[in-house]
Formats: sequence, structure tokens, C-alpha cells
Amino acid sequence: MKNMDMWNKLYYIAKEQMQNNPKAEQIVVLRTDKPWVYSFENRVLSHGSEDEDKLIQDLIENGDTNVRYIVCMWKEALALDVPSYHFRKRLLEISEKNAEAEILLQGEALMVKTLKETMPE
Repeated sequence: MKNMDMWNKLYYIAKEQMQNNPKAEQIVVLRTDKPWVYSFENRVLSHGSEDEDKLIQDLIENGDTNVRYIVCMWKEALALDVPSYHFRKRLLEISEKNAEAEILLQGEALMVKTLKETMPE
């Protein structure tokens, strides 16, 4: 897998934030082209999409809408997964380049898929 150092960095940021936020349902960490790292505690199950929308607004306000890497960690077993459909759709709305953003996933082994590959046809 390419960019292992970057994936390790983002994974450990997510893991640390999950451990420091015991009420978090999900932590999303992403790195943009600038390269800035953003993260947020996503309470998608209990609060809908307000956390996701706030991060999208932050990206727009900072003029930093091109996302390169995404790590989404669920509280249960620190499992890696895709962020919500709503969040992925919003990322595509703010920049077409985000279709190529890479998402770290786990299956039998760690793998990377583009945001575009995770969207329904």
C-alpha cells in the first residue's frame, strides 16, 4: 500500500481522538492538498449530519476543499469504514477532485479505495 506513513499518521490521530472522546460514535480524519489535517467527532447516529456539515463548511471557508486522504473510525473495535453517504456526497459537491480522495478500509487486510469507488452507481 502506498503512503504508509501518511495512513499511519491519520490512523493514530483517529485512534487517539477516539480514546480521548469516550462518547464519540465515529471519528473522521482527513488530509487535504494544502496539506492540512482536519478531524471531527461525528455523531451521525444520534445527531444526524450536523457534524459533517460543519466540517464541509470549514473546508469551504478555508478554501481547502480538495481532500486527499480519509480515515473513518467507528467506536466499536476501532473499525475502519467509509464515512456516511451524506458526507461523501457533500465532499463530491464541493470539489470534483474529491472523487479521487483515498479512504483507508479494512477487510481481510487494510486496503484503499477512492471515494468514487465507494459511491453507488
